[in-house]
Amino acid sequence: MPLKTARLNILVTPSTKKAFEEHCRRDDCTPSQVVRSLIRDFMDQATGRHRTSTRKPPARSGG
Repeated sequence: MPLKTARLNILVTPSTKKAFEEHCRRDDCTPSQVVRSLIRDFMDQATGRHRTSTRKPPARSGG
């Protein structure tokens, strides 16, 4: 993971945000992890690169 990060602000409806956060919680990952994974997949597809394996966002450590 890069040492520097940048913030990306998106707008979704409150109900979409709530449902997304609930799905993330059930999958034991953060919304940021899912969005980063989606961006990587999108960029791979846009540049014609294909990964040999799908990468699931890492599970959060701790409780």
